[in-house]
Amino acid sequence: MKRKVLAALLCGVLLGAAPVYAAENQSGETVSVSEDVSSDVSPEKGSENETPVVALTSGFQWITGSDGQAKLYYVTAGGSISRGNHTAYTRAEDTVSWLVVDGKWYLVDVSDGHLLSGWQTVDRNLYYFNPDTYAMETGNQTRGGWAMIDGQWYSFRSWGGARKGWYFYDNCWYYLYADGHMENISATVNGKTYFFRSWGGMYANAVVSSGDARYYVQADGSVCTKTGWIKDKNKWYWIKDGSGRLAQNEWITYDNNRYYLKADGTMASSEWIDDTWYFKSWGGMYKGGWLKVDGVWYYLNEDGTKHADGWLYYLNNWYYLKDGGRMAANEWIKHDNNWYYFKSWGGMYHDEWLVKGGSSYYFRSWGGMYSSTTVTIGGRQYTFDENGHKISVQSEWTKLASGLKAAKTHNQLIFVSADGTSATVAMVTKDADGTWNEDLCTSGYVGSGGVGETTEWNRKTPRGQFSFTYAFGILPNPGTELSYTQVDDTYYWVDDVNSRYYNQFVTTKTTLKAWNSAEHIIEIEPAYHYVLSLDYNPSCTPGVGSAIFLHCSANRPTGGCISVPEDQMITILKNVQPGCQIIIDSENGLKNY
Repeated sequence: MKRKVLAALLCGVLLGAAPVYAAENQSGETVSVSEDVSSDVSPEKGSENETPVVALTSGFQWITGSDGQAKLYYVTAGGSISRGNHTAYTRAEDTVSWLVVDGKWYLVDVSDGHLLSGWQTVDRNLYYFNPDTYAMETGNQTRGGWAMIDGQWYSFRSWGGARKGWYFYDNCWYYLYADGHMENISATVNGKTYFFRSWGGMYANAVVSSGDARYYVQADGSVCTKTGWIKDKNKWYWIKDGSGRLAQNEWITYDNNRYYLKADGTMASSEWIDDTWYFKSWGGMYKGGWLKVDGVWYYLNEDGTKHADGWLYYLNNWYYLKDGGRMAANEWIKHDNNWYYFKSWGGMYHDEWLVKGGSSYYFRSWGGMYSSTTVTIGGRQYTFDENGHKISVQSEWTKLASGLKAAKTHNQLIFVSADGTSATVAMVTKDADGTWNEDLCTSGYVGSGGVGETTEWNRKTPRGQFSFTYAFGILPNPGTELSYTQVDDTYYWVDDVNSRYYNQFVTTKTTLKAWNSAEHIIEIEPAYHYVLSLDYNPSCTPGVGSAIFLHCSANRPTGGCISVPEDQMITILKNVQPGCQIIIDSENGLKNY
């Protein structure tokens, strides 16, 4: 009987009646099986005394066909090879049908029942069948239906179809192509460009990079192509040329202001660019003026560039810009072998004194410091050492001044040291560093009655400390900084004790002539060529004395005034300061003030 069965099978194969399979049975033996493709196949059974053809075991079986290729089949409980248990679909290349086993979906080729794997399109839907299990991927296996296949991400619906197009998942949009794979860089959809994160989520309301370029994507994820400003996360960007690309490392002019967009596309603000241009908090470039950054002043030229190192003349003052354009302030600068000093606000010292570190310095009109020289400043000589320090020359008068109480509250004193009707007159001035300097020392005269208690008639010069009230004279102002009156024939100083104008400087231009006695200033020459009046008898008490002056000498004692040679009187007027005090006494008496 064994020979008959084998012979029948052999004849069938030779005649082409059915394909021959080598099936792997439960014992691991491979046997040949023929199948009728028009219906489920049942393997032949032999009698107990015959050698039977091994039966197919129900379930999934690998069967090698006559072409030597092994394919996976599903064998039903009845022993037949399944051709699917759902609707069949005819495709261009074959006809397929669905097979459901234990709740999992498979796809079989109806022609012989073998299972299909990989990507398959059925009824215009795309599906994926695991090459290892042949089961269809569905969205039920992972959250969101995601699956990594051959290095690409896909998303499947619960019924297995691969998603295509836009997919909103977990508050984020994804884009999947027609073949189902997810985009994770960029995509152009319906003429609009979109960008995606490495994990697939679409960017929205953000600045994104693509190679060297940067773009701004809107709320819908599409690249904004409208030329102009855009703000993102408190930073400003400029979209250029309608291309959607952000300006980078570029200048733009907008609304008559210049702006700079940095390498990352952000607008420069409150910062330097290339250590040359500075931009305001709102982005506009500074130009044509002073700018303070981190406590340091800089000057920006009209083109916006930082002023180069060196000199700058601005609003009648000279400034010096150091390395990096920093303005010199409260500091020394040596330039072309000359020393200069700059004030706290940057202006250069010139024609003025500087007291620093206990020393006094003086600067020329062009700013250079005096050194190793003796010069006349304000009518007085000064000597400066090689370092520019003023050398103080002490005299008996400067020593006297430094020890007086009056020296603590006044910066300039005139001493009148009387000896009978003669006197030594000395003028001293305190510098800003506190040292006293002698301006002049000359001989002079006091009243013919000497120094003492003055009355209108005793021709004595009053003893004491006084200030000055008027500066006047027959000759023009010699250069005093005090208010000076050059008199004409209308000016008088009244000494009539019965006049309401007693001890007053008046002019008949504005005052009715109401006195019987007065000094007609213009007639008293040369004594009244130059005059400083003392504030003696300011209450104008009749008989106490009037017209006490410091004036030019007539080479004889006075009627109660102090006189000095005319050239010395000119020096006094040129140097006298508001607040100057004149002290009149004997040599010993001067020490008490």
